[in-house]
Amino acid sequence: MLLRKEKLRIHSAKSEPKNQPKQFHREMFQYNPKNEIYRCPNGENLRLRCKKSDVRKMCFNKSACANCHHSADCIIGKTDYRTITRSKYADICDKADLAYKENQSLYKLRQQTVEHPFDEKSNKNIYQ
Repeated sequence: MLLRKEKLRIHSAKSEPKNQPKQFHREMFQYNPKNEIYRCPNGENLRLRCKKSDVRKMCFNKSACANCHHSADCIIGKTDYRTITRSKYADICDKADLAYKENQSLYKLRQQTVEHPFDEKSNKNIYQ
C-alpha cells in the first residue's frame, strides 16, 4: 500500500496523422516560450499570429512554407502552410506529461489499486 501522498495528474493523449512522416510530427517543432515561436524541423520560425488573449494561439509562417521542399510531407489540411496551435493551458499539460513520464511506476500502481475495484464493480452490475 502507498503510504505517502503523491500528486497524480492526468496526462494528455496526443495523436498525429498516420500518413505523415514522424520527422514532421508536432513534437518535432521546438517551442520557445520567451519569444512565443515554434521552430520547425527545417529551421524556420513559426510566429504567433493571433491576439495574446486568445485561448488558442496559432503559429505559422506562410513564406517559409511556400519555399520549403518538405511542404508536401509537412502540411496537413486545406491550407498552403503548416500551422501549430497552442492552448493557453499547454504549459500545464506539458508539466503533466513530464510528471507522467517521470512517474510511470506510480501510475501503474494506481492502476492496480484504484482503478481495479471500479472495474470489478462495473462488471458485477453487468452480469447480475
